[in-house]
Order: sequence, then structure tokens, then C-alpha cells
Amino acid sequence: MHTLPGGSSCYSQLVNMLLDKLRDAGRPRRVLFAIAAPVEVRAVLDALGSSVQPPALWACARVSDAIDVLHVGVGKANAAGGVAQWLAGQREHYGLVLNIGIAGALPEASGASYRANVGETIVATACDFSDEGILTDEGYRDVADIGFPLDPLCRSTFSCDPLALSVLRPLVTHEGVITAVSTCSATDQLARAIAQRTPALCEAMEGAAIALVCRRLLQPMIEVRAISNLTGSRTHQAWDIAGALASLRRVVRGL
Repeated sequence: MHTLPGGSSCYSQLVNMLLDKLRDAGRPRRVLFAIAAPVEVRAVLDALGSSVQPPALWACARVSDAIDVLHVGVGKANAAGGVAQWLAGQREHYGLVLNIGIAGALPEASGASYRANVGETIVATACDFSDEGILTDEGYRDVADIGFPLDPLCRSTFSCDPLALSVLRPLVTHEGVITAVSTCSATDQLARAIAQRTPALCEAMEGAAIALVCRRLLQPMIEVRAISNLTGSRTHQAWDIAGALASLRRVVRGL
């Protein structure tokens, strides 16, 4: 994570800058945090200075007039269903949907080194589906390649909100594509396969599904992840969930 002058007050200023930029861009000054697992929800609520209990699945906690925290559950189906249901029931749009949580770092396509380290943080330039397709004798083919795109224009990759990216960039270690998978890569073979078919820095299980829903509902969206482990064989995964959650807290501290 980059070192910022001014400590936590600097983080507060950056987050308030995001809310102000939403307002200046003519958007509602409201942010919806969409979070998968209870431990991630608790970490974000702690960073926001909220003592409320993590909400139930597909339920939302009001943290302030500007911030809601939605517990979507793990995986693409939970993420898409929870976000779609919540957004469809709102009278007003949010200025931004922020999917935030932990993720596994992907190796380079060669498998020789990793694109991010445990404890580092990533803001998404785009959210990508990397295993929605067909596995043939000739290799993997994306659903768009066989005539069934997830979206007629975006195919399987959804760009994130550039305004939010510009504000969140100073808070994180890296920026780049984050991919969503249904089966996480706990073998070197699968980790290399995902790395070869996507430019993503890391893999998680929800972001692209939330991005697809937000595109359909004309809702700006961005994803932020902290690296909790390396993908590939469990002999070198180097798990540190506590450290990754601490990194998430640093990103949102001050709200």
C-alpha cells in the first residue's frame, strides 16, 4: 500500500473527495458497499466506525446518510441476486456500488511469479468473467466466442467507473483487471490456465457478477480487493486473511 501523508485524516479526505466528486458529477452522494463474507463485512463496518452487527444475507445495514453496507454472500449467484434485488427496491440510484473483499493473487501467464503480493490491495479497472465458457480438447473458449455473450457489448469484461478509479487509486497498491471465478485456483495448473486467459491481477468470486447487474441497472460500480493468498498449489499459497482484512480496513478507514 502506498504511504500517504497525514495518516487516517488523509484517508478520510480521500473518501470524502469521492463522495464530493459523485455530487459534482450530478450523482447521488451515496455509496453501496457490496460485500460477500461476514468476516469481510465486519472488517468494513469496523473501518467505518460502525458498531452495527453484520446484516443477514441479502440484507443491508445503514451506516450513515451516505453509506449502506449490503451482505451479498459468496459466489456469483449470491452476488448478482443480492445486488439486483436491493438496487431494484431503491427509489434512488446510488452514486457508486463498491464491491470490496479479499482475493487470491494470480501468477504471470508463465507461472514464474505473481502479479501481486499477499497484503497488497487492488482497485479494478475492469471486472472479468474468466470461467464462463466451454472447455474443449483444443482449450478454453469464452461464451462470447461461441455466440452466447453475457452482454452484447461488453461480452465478458465490464469496465469500472473511471471517476471512482481516479479517487481510489492513491489508496491501493495496484490497479488492473480483477476476475471472478466459480472454482478458485488451488492447483498450479488451474492458476496458470486462468492467468493465460485473462490479464487479471487476482481472482475473487463476485465482482464481475455485480458489474454485470450494475451495467443492466445503469449503476456505476467499482471493485477493490486485498490479497489474502497466492493461487496455485496449497503448498505455496501463503494465506494471511487477517493481514488482508487489515489492508481492507486501511482502504476504507475514515468513512
